Amino acid sequence: MIKQRLGALLAPISLAALLGAGCQVSAEEELPPPRQTATEPAAPVSPFEGDEPTDEAIYAWLNGERYRETWELFPGTTPLHEGAEGHGALLTTYANPVGMEALERGAGSMPPRAAIAVEDYLADSTLSTISVMLRIEDPGPASGGWRFTRFGAAGEVEAGLMDSCVSCHVLEPDLLFGWDLNVPMPIDSTGATPGTGGAP
Repeated sequence: MIKQRLGALLAPISLAALLGAGCQVSAEEELPPPRQTATEPAAPVSPFEGDEPTDEAIYAWLNGERYRETWELFPGTTPLHEGAEGHGALLTTYANPVGMEALERGAGSMPPRAAIAVEDYLADSTLSTISVMLRIEDPGPASGGWRFTRFGAAGEVEAGLMDSCVSCHVLEPDLLFGWDLNVPMPIDSTGATPGTGGAP
């Protein structure tokens, strides 16, 4: 008799528990996905597309590329290698994938979309400036198709460098330097014999 009464009392409780569990599962299944409140920032526009890029656009693109993580060190260099005239006391030099591919296959000239970034450091390893050269187009007689710019450590544009960059890097017109020999690497679209020098 007691067992029958106990069973009669427990049956509704068990049924209520089962129904409650079912409601919870159902409610969880029907919940809408959480709304995205933040959106990913748009990737910076490539400086190789469209009109002549501004310095600010080049800096945004360089950071968007995460060049320190995704580009390789320029062949024959190490981080914080010895610098030379026109750059810092110490340098770390990177080439983007297009530039590296040309260097690795021994191309006679850097192709459009090649880029090189040189971090210039003071003697105490403090970052001073970032020098960038972009091959915007095929080699030309004046600039070699390169676009040069330099930024301070905080991203500010260092103005007035074009002539000095061209005088060193566009003589042949693809003058790139290998630090193992401290002379230009054989990247030359004119066929001329490279000169000597020490800039990256």
